[in-house]
Amino acid sequence: MKNLINILLITIGIFILTGCGSSNNVTFTTKSGECANKTNTGPYCMGIVIQNNSGSTGGQNWINSTSFPISQVSYNITGESNIITPATNPAGSTNSMDPNNCAGSTIQPGGTCEFYVQLTGEQFGVESVEKVSITISYTVNDTLFGGSTNTANANITLYELTNLYMGQDNGYMNVYNNAWTNYGFVESSDVINAIAADNSSFGNVYLGGNNGVYPFGITSSSIAIGSISPSSYSGSNNLFTNGSSVYAALKSGTSYNMQQYAFSSESWTQTYGTATIAGSIVANANVYIPGNSVTYLANKISNSSTIYACSNGTTSSCQSEGNFNNKGVVSSLAYLGTSTESTTGVYAGTSTGLFYESGTTTPNTSATWNKIAGQSAIAAMASSILTNKVYIGDVEGKIFVVTDKLPTTPVLIGNVGSANISSMVYDSNGEIIYVATTSNQLYACDPARSGCTNTYTIQNSSTVTGMTIGSMLVDSLNRFYDYGSL
Repeated sequence: MKNLINILLITIGIFILTGCGSSNNVTFTTKSGECANKTNTGPYCMGIVIQNNSGSTGGQNWINSTSFPISQVSYNITGESNIITPATNPAGSTNSMDPNNCAGSTIQPGGTCEFYVQLTGEQFGVESVEKVSITISYTVNDTLFGGSTNTANANITLYELTNLYMGQDNGYMNVYNNAWTNYGFVESSDVINAIAADNSSFGNVYLGGNNGVYPFGITSSSIAIGSISPSSYSGSNNLFTNGSSVYAALKSGTSYNMQQYAFSSESWTQTYGTATIAGSIVANANVYIPGNSVTYLANKISNSSTIYACSNGTTSSCQSEGNFNNKGVVSSLAYLGTSTESTTGVYAGTSTGLFYESGTTTPNTSATWNKIAGQSAIAAMASSILTNKVYIGDVEGKIFVVTDKLPTTPVLIGNVGSANISSMVYDSNGEIIYVATTSNQLYACDPARSGCTNTYTIQNSSTVTGMTIGSMLVDSLNRFYDYGSL
């Protein structure tokens, strides 16, 4: 009888233990840059692996195990709105961010299941650090020996960083933000002539070199590599984005051809007009007018330039835009948008000053280029089409702005000193103009405060040929790009 009582007490103890509920040891691991249903990496993406009792033997212990299957996973994401998660779609195998159907599966002890999150575009300025909190709730199937189910949760915090990418003519690229203790940079076996970012699909950065166009996407410790230039084409010194595509003037022998690369399909989708342009195309001197589907490029022959208009969607050659004789060598082109005066909105910065175009809709072989009095030689420009502004940097280090209200009257808004300006970019979310100089200094110019601040010394001394802005998801503020090569 005594032995029977002991057996009953032990059995009751088991029911009490298993019936009290268990939270399980559910943890996460992350895969930086991993996108759902995508082979290559993308800074907008993060793969997140749910681990149910990682390290367990995979089975229940008869007496005191907390290793049970989990199911009925649900997602709750708080933080920023520019992110796609499984919570934004119905649970099930058709969920684009939950292709493994973690929400509808039972994850056994020791088992895993991976889901994904992905940024939808740019929302914050450079130097911002935004938190994204992800919580999963799940049911613990604690039914061993008559126990019951109970719910529990686990969470992880990700960070959205917005980077300023700076391509250099020695093949290095600096990555600048306000979170890492070390600023990341990578090294390429090719030079970097031009740079552009995908701000609509996966967040990759594209680099134009002499020998190819290269996608730049992060993984946990390395760089996605390999030229994506189509066969028979080499590199490019002009890359620019419009919506969901990047456009490139790709070189083939001694001529160039405008081609469109779609971010979503990661493929070259259309060929545009052949740029039968005499001489060499000026690097990063381009402007795209969406309404007219026209791209402007410039050449350099000796001490002069011609500006060309290339109509996208046609196979015709690019044609000269107005008479640009004796106006110097073009350094940059920019587009203001609509204005209160008779201008097309296109500006050309040259070695002799600043010019604006007037005339009828482009392309227009008889358009007039008018010089704006009082301007020194122009080093670089940056457009802000959403606010109808063009920012201008001259060779004396002065920063000006023209607006739709004053399209032919530049207004001084800052100064970066006597160092030559090599590149400019406008951060529309942070409302800051970033200016790189040939003395390897980066300045942040605030148009509202009419001033520029030296913010960073650019690593690997060499000229910055272009800058672009793009965000990324990371799981730690201390992880930065490793050295890598393209």
